[in-house]
Amino acid sequence: MDALPDEWIFEKILAHRKKDGKWGFLTKWEGCEEGSETWEPVNHFIHRYSDVFFRYWDDKKLPIDLKKEMRT
Repeated sequence: MDALPDEWIFEKILAHRKKDGKWGFLTKWEGCEEGSETWEPVNHFIHRYSDVFFRYWDDKKLPIDLKKEMRT
């Protein structure tokens, strides 16, 4: 998947958590060194990285209400 200008290239989702009622996903970015992972909200995965996100979501059987998550 090619990066858009000024966009990080996604590598993989490492973990997930629910904090203050919102889901977050620990994300590894291509070319970034270990320790520079970031927590990203659900809406950062919709569209461009949807396939990777939905595979992770399904594999982990996460009870995420996407409609609710996308509103915030």
